[in-house]
Amino acid sequence: LLTIALLVFILAEPVIRSRERNTPLTYLLEPSLLETEAMSSLLDSLESQGEIRLLTNDFPGIDDLDWEDLPKTTPNYWQLARCMGTIKSDSIVVLTKALRKGFKGQRPTVAKNIQWITIPAEDRFEDIVRVDHDTKNARLLIQSGAGDHLGFRTELVPIDGEKIQLNSTGDSIRVAAEGLNALLPANEITERRVLLYHDTEYTSDANYLEAAFKALSSYLNQPITLERTAEPVAKDSLYDIVVWLGEEAPGVTGSNTLTYRSDPLHTRLITEGSTSGNYHLTRRLNTENILDYDLALSLRPLLNLYPGLDSKVLKNDLRTLNKAEFTPRYEDVKTVRSYANILYISKWLWLPLILIVMTERLLARYRKQ
Repeated sequence: LLTIALLVFILAEPVIRSRERNTPLTYLLEPSLLETEAMSSLLDSLESQGEIRLLTNDFPGIDDLDWEDLPKTTPNYWQLARCMGTIKSDSIVVLTKALRKGFKGQRPTVAKNIQWITIPAEDRFEDIVRVDHDTKNARLLIQSGAGDHLGFRTELVPIDGEKIQLNSTGDSIRVAAEGLNALLPANEITERRVLLYHDTEYTSDANYLEAAFKALSSYLNQPITLERTAEPVAKDSLYDIVVWLGEEAPGVTGSNTLTYRSDPLHTRLITEGSTSGNYHLTRRLNTENILDYDLALSLRPLLNLYPGLDSKVLKNDLRTLNKAEFTPRYEDVKTVRSYANILYISKWLWLPLILIVMTERLLARYRKQ
């Protein structure tokens, strides 16, 4: 009878219910803030006021933190905001750097008991992200930024053995400039070949484009060889950039191609096409719009001087958003101040059931003997 009773209890899946109250206040800290001096001084004060968790997946408590495994990546703020409703707390305060690169997707809708506080990044950085060189000079691409800006500049430095040292194989350069002493990959400056084809109708446009490429070559210290023609070009010719100003389709292709496609309502002079490497000139050129839209710098993407830098540039991007730009939409949700804690006890009944069955079998065998 006892065996049957236990089996019935197990099949019924009995539970023990208890009521637990929410935590009055929970702080969610972006992990990278723990490495700042400002947060180190505030941490003890915050612990005395409420529970502290990390703004990362599953919101682990700070007491469970392994400092060696501290997350280094920028949180996906809006994705985590959608999960904050699972935290059993009357009030949630999010302390974050609010980095622009961490806001992805659609702005979420959350409950009103979540407040966001932005703590500006203390970091200001300047870093050499790429080095190109010829036989005499090295061209440094320097990225700088802080919470309110991100910028780049190029600097031409002689390879003189003091600030710049090129190794014997020519694939790396030691830079002792701009407060940096590091060994960086070296990229040889290669010439860009440009074909400028135009019908007689586009002669003035071709003049402006030719002058812009020459100015760009001088400004960037980038060798550019431009071949200008109004005659048919052999289809097997190889060019880095093809500028085709004519009614017919381009008779030759390059790594990047610029064609004329009128779009006077567009806010840019040169736009990217639907496929990679295709660009469109949106209006006919004149002395006014080449200055208003800065024709020379508009041509710069066609040169493709710095491929593969996106991930490195994004890593150093410290630009932030203000609260009005990133705060999730709020909905008026009544806060549940307590919740039911359910404990399933079926799994604990299997052990006595097994012991009882084994005992009964042993007794039955003993009686049989």
